[in-house]
Amino acid sequence: MPAPPNGQSLQISPPKNPAGQAMIYVINPKATGNDDPLMARTITLSQPKSPARSAINALLSDPNTPVPAGTFLRGLTIESALATLDFSRSPVSETRGEGGQGDALTALGRTLGQFPEIEKFQISVKGKLTKSFGEFTTDAPMDVTRPEKISDEKQPETKP
Repeated sequence: MPAPPNGQSLQISPPKNPAGQAMIYVINPKATGNDDPLMARTITLSQPKSPARSAINALLSDPNTPVPAGTFLRGLTIESALATLDFSRSPVSETRGEGGQGDALTALGRTLGQFPEIEKFQISVKGKLTKSFGEFTTDAPMDVTRPEKISDEKQPETKP
């Protein structure tokens, strides 16, 4: 998607949920074994004109967020289908182990994945691009996960 002309801001389409609502992905306290550790939760957008920002802020403030408590979104920009999230500190807890660290990144990618204008995301902390998140390192922006992809992954395999 090309950048908006003349420095105009890119308008983000609301997700395909009822007007004024979005999905966030939080820790599923009932998950066991091979269950998906994250569950979808429908929220009402506090800023309908900034749905992606509103959804990320809701994820950060949810009691079951996989992101460390006290982490704040300082900014969110979207350019050429790439969302850059600027946080007050790392959104990945070093103390939650590899699984917990992955849950935080997955929750961000799934929450952003409902917005068709966003294909990839990257994270900065206090304005500095971050490429290391606990056990995870990335040299490139991360892909978002579309809601339909999550549904497909949960379908049982059928053998021909």
